[in-house]
Order: sequence, then C-alpha cells, then structure tokens
Amino acid sequence: MARYVRVASVPITIPSIHSKPSDTDLCDFMLGVIKTHIDEVLPDKPDLIVLPEVVDRPSGMTADEVRAYYTKRGNKAVEGLSKIAKENNCYIAAGVARDTDNGKRHNSCVMIDRSGNVVGYYDKNYLVPMETTAYGISPGEDIAVFECDFGRVGAVICFDLNFEELRKKYRDADCDIIVFPSHFDGGLLRNIFAHETGAYFVDCYAGGYSRASVFDPLGYEIACSTNYYRTVVVDLNLDYKI
Repeated sequence: MARYVRVASVPITIPSIHSKPSDTDLCDFMLGVIKTHIDEVLPDKPDLIVLPEVVDRPSGMTADEVRAYYTKRGNKAVEGLSKIAKENNCYIAAGVARDTDNGKRHNSCVMIDRSGNVVGYYDKNYLVPMETTAYGISPGEDIAVFECDFGRVGAVICFDLNFEELRKKYRDADCDIIVFPSHFDGGLLRNIFAHETGAYFVDCYAGGYSRASVFDPLGYEIACSTNYYRTVVVDLNLDYKI
C-alpha cells in the first residue's frame, strides 16, 4: 500500500551581511529571507521542508562576527523556524549552529515537528578545519534518526558525505529519508549515499549557488532544481523495499 510524503527542498539564496538594513536585527533579517523562500513551496503543502546548512548565517562576515552573532542570537533562529513549522503544519529540517549546555558549539541539523517542537538535532561529525579554528565548532559523535509521523529521517551535513562510516551507520539505522543541508556540492557522493543506505536522499545546497535535488533509494536522481525553478517539491512513496 502506498505511503506518500511530500518533501520540499528549499535552497536559500544567502544574502550578504551588507544587504541588511542598519535598523534591523540580523537574525530577524535572515528569518525574513528564509520565510520568503519557504513561501514559494507552501501552496504545495509539503510535509517536510529541508533548508541548507547554517541557513541563518549571511555571507561576508568575519570569523569574529560569526562567533559574536551566534552568541548573541542564541536559540532565536530555531524559535523562528519553529513558528513557521507550526503555522504551516509541516516538519522543517534546517542547518543551524547551536550552543549546548556543556559549553560546546555545533554545526547542526535541527528537526522541528508540525507543532513547532524540536524533535532533535544531528551534530555534524566531520568538520572542515576552518569550522574549529575560526568558528569554534565542535564535532558530533554519532548519527541521529528523527522519528516523524511519516517515517524515519536521518541527516548528514556538508563534508560528512565523504565518510563511509556514516553511510554504514545510516544503512543499519533503516531510515526512510536522509536530508543533506550543505555548502558542499557533493557530486556523485549523493548518489552513492542514497544507494548504500537504501533511503531517499534530499539535497539542499547553498554554497555559492543554490541547488535542490532528490535521489531515490537506488541512487537515481528523480528531481532537481533548474535555472527557472530553484526549489523542488516531490511526493516520495515510503512503502518500498530493496
């Protein structure tokens, strides 16, 4: 029996810090940009919206400015995304940097449910050197599987895609969907990750240009954005077996 979920990948065109009005809070400015992009897919009533890595961080910031911004804004970005999820009765998976109670800062993917509650976080396991040296980011230590009302969702972020250890863990976790918020193109590794985990793979890339794509559990690309349509909305049948 078919079990469909409607998924939207919404790659944000990241604005420059210099485009922010001087009288506007930076996080409020970025949440406005995010909402404008999300509005494009709301008529399709998606069950899950996927957003890119560190979605609320504008370009053109120095390392000191980035660290100061994360400290000042606290949980405000997640709270803003939670409000959007609740208002539109959908899940949102988004890349955000976050501080934890133990004093660490992570590059994370947050999963928010239809009621605006945080289901959980995946913390990027494999960081690039600049994340630790410039931004003070600490690596995560394991995968995360989010139990949603439509199925099981895993997450990887950017450079994580290169590592076989994560593919093996997610294959054993039996996820229905893997989301990929990224500033890294991924290339053929996206096909490989879908094929080896046996899960749908939803790519949301915002690194220099914006791109959305979806791969089926055999590793074939089944939907992608174009120069005319920057978002992707697709119905995935989770009633499948390989």
